[in-house]
Amino acid sequence: VLRREEKYVHTFVLNIELAKARKEHAANIIKYAIQAWFLKHRNRQRTFSYLQTQRKLFLEIFNLKQVKRAQRGLVDHCVGLHEVITLQ
Repeated sequence: VLRREEKYVHTFVLNIELAKARKEHAANIIKYAIQAWFLKHRNRQRTFSYLQTQRKLFLEIFNLKQVKRAQRGLVDHCVGLHEVITLQ
């Protein structure tokens, strides 16, 4: 069982890791969106590379949503009974 100080440090480290992952996924979304746009306008018909890029784009959007959901859950996880009592 972690003490309160250790729990804060653990939560902080997890929050830093999730923020880093969020930035990476956001950058990948921009990268794949530009690549999909370029492939779509270069070829009038849908090619295999366009479909691969579109699939990667949708996967990155899904991953970003998961990271955001994990960040929201992390905020709720760090509040304990002691913090609720001191706020009142």
